[in-house]
Amino acid sequence: LEELPSGLHVQCLDFTGVKALSDANLAKFVTACSSTLEELILGSTHSGVTEAAVVATLKQCPKLSGVTMRSLALSDLWRDDALLQVKQLSIAEPITVDVASQVLSKMQNLCSLTITGSPELRQAEWSCIAKGCTNLTALDLLGAAIDPQSFSQFAKHCPKIKHLSLPMCTYLSATDVTDRTNNSNTNSDKKPATNTPQQRWAAGHNQLLTEVILHKVKKNVSEEDAKEKSLSAIISGSRWQLESLNVKQLNLNHVHLQRILDACPKLRSLILSKNRNLVDDGLTDISEKCPHLQVLLLDGCSGLSNKGIEEAGKCPNLHEVSISGIPDATSDSIQYLAEGCRDLRVLRCNWNTMEEDDFETLTYEPRQLVTNVVLEQLFHNAKRMTEFQAGHQPFNGTPFQHIGPNFRKICLSHCPAVDDATLQAISQRCKHLEVLLFRRCDAVSADGISMLVALQELYELDFTYRKPYWKALRMVVQACKKLQRLNVGYKAVFTLAEVSTLLTCDREHLSILPTQEG
Repeated sequence: LEELPSGLHVQCLDFTGVKALSDANLAKFVTACSSTLEELILGSTHSGVTEAAVVATLKQCPKLSGVTMRSLALSDLWRDDALLQVKQLSIAEPITVDVASQVLSKMQNLCSLTITGSPELRQAEWSCIAKGCTNLTALDLLGAAIDPQSFSQFAKHCPKIKHLSLPMCTYLSATDVTDRTNNSNTNSDKKPATNTPQQRWAAGHNQLLTEVILHKVKKNVSEEDAKEKSLSAIISGSRWQLESLNVKQLNLNHVHLQRILDACPKLRSLILSKNRNLVDDGLTDISEKCPHLQVLLLDGCSGLSNKGIEEAGKCPNLHEVSISGIPDATSDSIQYLAEGCRDLRVLRCNWNTMEEDDFETLTYEPRQLVTNVVLEQLFHNAKRMTEFQAGHQPFNGTPFQHIGPNFRKICLSHCPAVDDATLQAISQRCKHLEVLLFRRCDAVSADGISMLVALQELYELDFTYRKPYWKALRMVVQACKKLQRLNVGYKAVFTLAEVSTLLTCDREHLSILPTQEG
């Protein structure tokens, strides 16, 4: 900080993960780039930055319009002049009733808003936000406890919204209110496992959801009102011209999805991940209803099959597709995408959406989704691909002889037939590759690893789940000067002498990350 020059032409300051940040340190950075700063990201870190410092930064930086904060509290510091300057606001922690009614309700120039959780808010508070932020073009409610009646306020007062994200806003799902209340009462005695942070969060969110549902039932919400105020009805009845929509894990069915597609002809990005009740009929004529669609994420939609993916494959402009975790999908699905999506850039087709640890306990063979034939056809047709992810698949190195030169990221896990020939083809044909993940591809040897020295743009290399070949890795580290992340040795035992083989490399910026027990 003492050597920080003045007059920096910096547009964004991102302090995510910097726990030592304080008001004084922030002020020094801001002073150096006050004339050009447009976005300040404090993230969800436990930093010592106060709201007074944020407001002072807003005053000092006339172009600053985007702020990402861990929390927002009611304070006299948020005067009208500071509120009007902010156009993008992201809050990582739940907000209170007072903040919603007295702060967010006055942000007239706000264009982008992200709110997480916030179980205290009811219809009155959501209505205050919607009425105050009438210029919103992007709304992201991450796991927010918002009901359809409250959500309809945004459709009524915020007609400019083009980007809508509602992941895990479970109360907006299409399931009937009374049914879900009965189910929650029936299962109330069953305590879910809370071994991981994700499971603990899910348990708390489910409890919160039950409370919200009971609260609405006490208000005597009829089935007719619930149907009229369903998510699909709100979207179809709004004036929105949506370009991106995220309805991850909302329990949508095919009827509601078809209604949404009919109302969103300009849609370019659609995230349907983990809607397990969704069946193939939901994707019928999606290419005609959304002709501009470029991103379609279907991972975890276990009710789909080849028929639904065939409909998706008719979208000629698709750039990014994810079909991981669809048990009934076969190699025909990859063939449909290869034939219909010639402009495809990113394909994720892992056998499941499970965590890597869960694969260790599988007692049955995964379905063969990606074979040599369809993978070769995919590489031949989609010549502009930049990313490919696959797990538990039977293909070997043969299709990679046809892989295109534009790849930036390749992730392969638990592919027993992937061998040195695969690495050789990647090293020779993918000169711009930045991320390479080979997890539990046990046929790869030291000779294959040593071929990676040709990848001069490599930034991250992952050989997790196997004992590393230290000498070969040392050759890669020395040759690939841009390499900054090396992941090795999950559940493998190795000595300090072996690790020191890499530590003696003359590299200033290299993170060697042995995961878990490693």
